[in-house]
Amino acid sequence: MTKSSFKIEHDFEKRRAEATRIRGKYPDRIPALDTLGNTKWRINRRILGVVDRLWVNGGRLADLVEREDVGTCQIFEFVRCYKI
Repeated sequence: MTKSSFKIEHDFEKRRAEATRIRGKYPDRIPALDTLGNTKWRINRRILGVVDRLWVNGGRLADLVEREDVGTCQIFEFVRCYKI
């Protein structure tokens, strides 16, 4: 995975200082992300099956993007941009 530009341009101490600054500015918001990430989710298998079939067949319904429109690199870019 490619490193972010912030990680490349700044050493560990600068990144740590920035993280401390943000945690000080938003003390109640950061733990909420941990809570959300640790929440167990139940998956509705029937709905997942329908959406999976739509995706595999390239169907366009409920604003799902067409399979051809989303390349593997674009998916990884999205995940990398929003990963904490």
